[in-house]
Amino acid sequence: MQFTSIAIDHPNEPPLPDRSCCLIEHSWVIDHKQYHCPIYLWLSNGRYRDGEIIVFLFIEYRDVDRASRYCQWQFQSHEQALTFIEQHATTVSLPAISGKQTRQHPIPA
Repeated sequence: MQFTSIAIDHPNEPPLPDRSCCLIEHSWVIDHKQYHCPIYLWLSNGRYRDGEIIVFLFIEYRDVDRASRYCQWQFQSHEQALTFIEQHATTVSLPAISGKQTRQHPIPA
């Protein structure tokens, strides 16, 4: 799945600090609009061998057997990942999700 970068202007928030030298980790629990259940999201930075930073987004949820399932996306910047979260995370298709099991046994935050 490929998404284009869209700039988001947050005039009341300070700009994100330059964290290109360190690991960025953030996590959230949000409600998915299609499956009507909470899903757990987290971001983590990685680095290619050539030094280029990459940002990973993980979404975790439950399947019908109550097992944890994960989906992963990668982005070229923290801002692109946040844009995806704001615009797509609550409606993205999640393979083998069970809204019922995810509601009854939420992922610990």
